[in-house]
Amino acid sequence: MKNAEKKVNKWVFFGYNKRDLLIWGRLPFMNKRIGMLISMLLLPCLLVCLVEYLAGNTIENMTGAAFFLNVLFCQLLIVFIFAITCNYRLALIGGSGIIYIFGLVNHFVQAFRGTPFLPADILSVGTAADVVGSYPVGLNKPIILTLAILIFALAVCSRLQYRSYWRNKQQRILSCCLLVLIGVVGFYHYQPAVWQKYGVEVKFWNQLQGYQENGAFLSFVLNSKYLVPQAPEGYTSTKAAELWAEKEQQDKQPQSVDQEKPHIIMVMNESYADLSVLGELQTSEPYLESYTNLWENVAKGNLYVSVLGGGTCNSEFEALTGHSMAFLPPGVMPYQQYIKEEQFSLATVLKSQGYETIAFHPGKADSWCREQVYPLLGFERFVTKKDMAEVQLMRDAYADDSCNYRELIRLYEQRGEKKLFLFNVTIQNHGGYQLQAPDLPHQVEVVGEGNYPQAEQYLSLMKSSDEALAELLAYFAQEEEPVLLVFFGDHQPILEAELTENLLGAKLSDLTVEQVQQRYQCPFFIWTNYASDSAWIEAMSVNYLPALILEKAGIEQPAYYEFLRDLFVEIPVINSVGYIDKEGNHYANDNSNTWPQELNEYALLQYSLLFDRER
Repeated sequence: MKNAEKKVNKWVFFGYNKRDLLIWGRLPFMNKRIGMLISMLLLPCLLVCLVEYLAGNTIENMTGAAFFLNVLFCQLLIVFIFAITCNYRLALIGGSGIIYIFGLVNHFVQAFRGTPFLPADILSVGTAADVVGSYPVGLNKPIILTLAILIFALAVCSRLQYRSYWRNKQQRILSCCLLVLIGVVGFYHYQPAVWQKYGVEVKFWNQLQGYQENGAFLSFVLNSKYLVPQAPEGYTSTKAAELWAEKEQQDKQPQSVDQEKPHIIMVMNESYADLSVLGELQTSEPYLESYTNLWENVAKGNLYVSVLGGGTCNSEFEALTGHSMAFLPPGVMPYQQYIKEEQFSLATVLKSQGYETIAFHPGKADSWCREQVYPLLGFERFVTKKDMAEVQLMRDAYADDSCNYRELIRLYEQRGEKKLFLFNVTIQNHGGYQLQAPDLPHQVEVVGEGNYPQAEQYLSLMKSSDEALAELLAYFAQEEEPVLLVFFGDHQPILEAELTENLLGAKLSDLTVEQVQQRYQCPFFIWTNYASDSAWIEAMSVNYLPALILEKAGIEQPAYYEFLRDLFVEIPVINSVGYIDKEGNHYANDNSNTWPQELNEYALLQYSLLFDRER
């Protein structure tokens, strides 16, 4: 009797034993299996709700089909772990942990970058770790609430236990059958044709909207389908060779024989942007005077990039190669994923013209794998923070633009006999904009209703950048040797969503393709210290920069850049969002292979240069 009594008391939960609460404790075999089945059906539903809450979304924004697919993929993950471990608790806790961690990562990425967590972001974890200290990472209400709910749910479900140690042949066969079933169900629901039946699609041009309509976990799964670049439809090496032959036979732009080749200084300024392109922004003082007042010997205007709030390396990839992110999977980082051998670039073209090629970044050499990538892009030397003569920090975090330009000038003055091509990526204006900044010499304020401390810190940084730019222009204006200075921003910053929505006049998840493109605009200019034609360029994407630079410098262009120069006339903007034709019509990137003929040729040539090893 005593042993039996101990046996009953052993399974007590909140004061109840199995006589009082049948679903707890050592349940009969069939009741336990039913409880396990119910928990594996309901827990994924809860996980989907928690992930959406962390993303600032609700399941009300999703269709029933999208909710079902989110739950299904969560269930498949949990059941997969169960099938390979034969441990119910481990499957429940492990699967839920993976899904919840995904929700947390998406929560922080969306807060810091303004765009959701994509599969390709996994490869950027090293670079993200270098700058995470600039952002406020900690517990908040959504995290505390969702974590508490998840722990309670797992505590309840874990009272049901099932464990097998593969001790018998029958168990191994059942597990194998379960794995086959998971594979069949997963493969079937991982096809774009099936997604169309359910009414879900990847919003390539507005991932935030896609994540809200389809759900975060499902959207992540859908995007993983496009992680590997696909060859353009009908692509063959022979077809590419024929197209190259055709382009190389076309008439080339005549090279200026009288003009001395200039030194080319190319500056990509971190997060340099004019927020007035979003809407009517009033500030306590101007913050881009040097740029605004530059009108002599300069071509300037609006430059469209392919990233927002981060992904700096993608803007420099487009600017240095002439390739477009429009033809690559969403969220990928070519520097980290694709550039593993020597590549065609502006640097290789200038190097073949007798230029000395130097890259300079006042940060870490391994950020975005630059130390491996730059030599493959044709740079003979890479100068980083540790090589600088002096480093002056702003916000106690990043080298400021003023000391960056002093180092740039030092490198210019120490050049050899060759003409110099110097590519510089600054870092002063890097997010986040919640850092203590007593060292900012100016405090630019947003005029009007609302409190926007992040925007005001950012605008103050722009004011400081603008003054440093004035010093750089003044130095090269006095140089006797011809210098061509290229300057552009890599992306807009992520600031208070309320301010951005007020300027655009719409919720971020409800933007049209035209409004989304407004968030991908940055200023740019190509200035010379010698007489040259001035022009205002209303719209141009960053991939056209190499062709424009060579044209402005009077340097003979290879066939690829000649093609881009001609394409610019017809389609001045092509980026990850979509494209804009010469009439100003906007088209979204929907990955539907409905590009115009010119863009199909562009995609083919780009794929040939990037991926075709037989060429």
